[in-house]
Amino acid sequence: MIGRAIFVSPHLDDAVLSCGGGIARLVRARVPVTVVTVVTADQALGTPLSSLARRNHASWAVGDQPFEVRRAEDLAALQLLGADAEHLAMLDAMYRRSPSGAPLYADSLSAPAPDDVGRFLPQLESALRAWGLAARPEASVFCPTGTGGHVDHALTRQAVERIVKPDSIVHYEEYPYVSRPNASATTDRGSENSPAHTLTLSPEELQARIDAIACYVSQLRGLFPSQSERLSEIAAARIPVVGRRMVRPPDPEASRERMTARVRRDIVTLGGERYRWPSACPPPFAGD
Repeated sequence: MIGRAIFVSPHLDDAVLSCGGGIARLVRARVPVTVVTVVTADQALGTPLSSLARRNHASWAVGDQPFEVRRAEDLAALQLLGADAEHLAMLDAMYRRSPSGAPLYADSLSAPAPDDVGRFLPQLESALRAWGLAARPEASVFCPTGTGGHVDHALTRQAVERIVKPDSIVHYEEYPYVSRPNASATTDRGSENSPAHTLTLSPEELQARIDAIACYVSQLRGLFPSQSERLSEIAAARIPVVGRRMVRPPDPEASRERMTARVRRDIVTLGGERYRWPSACPPPFAGD
């Protein structure tokens, strides 16, 4: 069993979505756990929204400054699990812009823009160093593999790997991306020396993961939508004036029911949560 665990999460939900059961196990074993989340800030009021941002805002239904709500959701989820939270106050990719003011990601989040690699990645590395990530050699650092190809995940992984020595890194495969048929094709390379391990969750650990995910109320509809909700989100992004009228108020109970059913189904299919760590390192979880 490790002495300390630091989970670096690209967004305000990724660590819990992907590792909620593992976090619960570590906390129960009295391992100090901290979740450091990268993108947690709202963009400046009055800044135009990209189509991607409009779609997300429509889904979240908490206004055009949503991150105060999202940070509170994260604190509630991590308090439930017994982990500490740190928020680095960086901007989501859907908000980031070129020096000319154009959105870096107008249509897709599947590949880092050169300007993002040149500016955001050094800023993220600096923020992680300022928080003290490099000053905790005793800790195992959990970071995303990049499963799903999201730019924030890919850049988070690159920043962590620039700071932390390889034998202290545990990569986690991100949920719900890992449950998709093409998940392996979108996982960043570079983990060849880190075999995949499946953490089988106890019923209590699975329930802790589900209860923590449920704290992210604003995210449930977007992550686990009905077909009609998905269509209305697309309309809201593409035709804002008309589309927003099509978006129905969220139904948190229905969203939670869909989330619970899908998480339980996917855990059965996957066998548990998915992690990678170097063969020479001791397992981060007791019993593995």
